[in-house]
Parts: sequence; structure tokens; C-alpha cells
Amino acid sequence: MIHIAERRYPVCNIEVYPAQVQGTAAAQTICKALSAADKSGADTIILARGGGSSEDLMVFNDEAVALSVYACNTPVISAVGHETDTTLADYAADMRAPTPSAAAEIATPDKADILNAMRLLRQKLDKAMELKLDKAVSQVESCDKLLKLYSPEKKLEQSEKAVCDLEKRLSQIMERRIEKLSVKLDGYVSSLNMLSPFNILGRGYAIVQKDESVVDSVTMLNIGDEVDIKLSDGSVSAKITFVK
Repeated sequence: MIHIAERRYPVCNIEVYPAQVQGTAAAQTICKALSAADKSGADTIILARGGGSSEDLMVFNDEAVALSVYACNTPVISAVGHETDTTLADYAADMRAPTPSAAAEIATPDKADILNAMRLLRQKLDKAMELKLDKAVSQVESCDKLLKLYSPEKKLEQSEKAVCDLEKRLSQIMERRIEKLSVKLDGYVSSLNMLSPFNILGRGYAIVQKDESVVDSVTMLNIGDEVDIKLSDGSVSAKITFVK
């Protein structure tokens, strides 16, 4: 039993409570051992002995033994004799095993099963952590997108772009306006040049001024008046000697 339990579940702690299994004191020692095992804090109690004749197993039909088994708060596995042997202790126990070796197998988990279960749990845990991490990464990316979308920096960039666009439009409008005004101004200048009396001077005409006033009639002149005559390349002074 010990060998099987240690092979299947090496970390188990086995405590042996010896008792007589034959003789007049057998029932008393079994009851005492059961009571001590029940108080020890064990997870499971195995009540066992090897096979024998019906007389050899008679003590396990004792009422006191059966009541002691039933009174245990700790689960009891009865493994008395061989599979064909049946005693009152078997009926009082929480479970009956066909042999003591089978009781050791029932009472202990197989380390291979435990390791396999742990591997499965590890796979589930890894998968759960992976899903949780993916979800967290997705949430962080979403938050990052929102922060970039509504961040002051983004708004400043948008405002700066809007200002640049407005400046460009204003510059284009001003350029077109200046071009129109320039064309219009050139027209005014051309018209003024055409109407300017100074252009007439270039064609052989002259401007006569008396006291800085233009003389446009002989009635404005008297003999002895001094006048200024403006030509295309300068001016001269003259004195009126006669008037026709």
C-alpha cells in the first residue's frame, strides 16, 4: 500500500496507526487506532489487512469496530481481506476496496493525471491571458487613436492648416486685386498722358504763362507784360512788344 501510494502521489504524507487484527484485544486496538487517525487531520483513512480465513477477519465484524468506522468524520476506505471477503466494517465505511492495494489507488491521485491536468490548466491559462492581453492592447490602441483625434496638438495642427489655407487664399485674392488695380491704374495713366498738355509740347506747341497763369487769349496780355513760355525741353521768358 505504501509503495503504491508513494509511486502514484509522491508528495503524500502517510501515517501508520498499528492495531492488532486478531485476539481478544484486537477490536479495542482497532477502535483506538481509528479514533487517533480521525483526530490527526488526515484526508482519508484506510482500514486494511491482508486476506485470511473467516475466523481471521471476524474482528472486523465486531459491532464496536463497525460503530467506530461509522463514527469517523474522516472518509474511511475499508480494504479488509480479498475481494470475496465482506465484513460489517465494509458496510460502515464510506467506500469498500477489493484489496489493500486497490484502496491505496483509490485514496491517491495519479501524478500523471495531475501533471496532465496541470498542462491543460496551463494551456487554458495561457489562452485566457493571451485573449486578455489582446483585448488590453486593442483598448490601448483605441484610446491612443482617440487621444490623437481629440488631442490639443491635433486641433492646433488643424487650426494651423486652416490659417495657412486662409493666408494662401487671401494672398491669391490680393494678387488678383492688385493686378486688376494695376491694369486700371495703367489705363488712368495712359488717359492722363493723352490729356496732359505737356504731351502737346512734344509736337511743337508751347504753353504761355503770365504770373503763373496760363494765357489762353490775347486779351490777357498787354504791351510790356513779361510771360514764361514752356517748351518740351525747357522754358524761356519773353516781353510783349505788341498785341494783334
